[in-house]
Amino acid sequence: MLGSLARRLRIIGYDAAYASDGDDDQLLAQAVSESRLLITRDRDLASRMGHDAVLLKVTDVEKQVEEVLARTGRPTGPPLSLCTTCNGMLQIVEKQAARPFVPETSIIVNDRFWRCLACGKVYWIGHHHRGISRIVSQHLHRGYL
Repeated sequence: MLGSLARRLRIIGYDAAYASDGDDDQLLAQAVSESRLLITRDRDLASRMGHDAVLLKVTDVEKQVEEVLARTGRPTGPPLSLCTTCNGMLQIVEKQAARPFVPETSIIVNDRFWRCLACGKVYWIGHHHRGISRIVSQHLHRGYL
């Protein structure tokens, strides 16, 4: 339900676990066991979590990010340091290590690559970079980063 929000929060450096499956009890147990703030649009779920929940009032992902940051303050990590897919840490890798996972045209035009330590996904500066840079710049300008 909030997958886009989780990806957006990860882009700006926020450690954001996301569970697309599981029932409410499992989500609550995960949040408690990992000492996480529960972010939800479900009023009943938020009330069960108590003060460690953020009940989002809006559906627009940009406004949701603002709600989360207003409640929590700055992200715990630097922008572009977490995998948008699994929340794992990104590490710089050599071009040759990235080669098997990257289109040849991207290998030719890029010298910097990052790989997720958890899931192995490889990142580079490509077509999405402008949009991602805009997201980071937006929050820098607002003083959140």
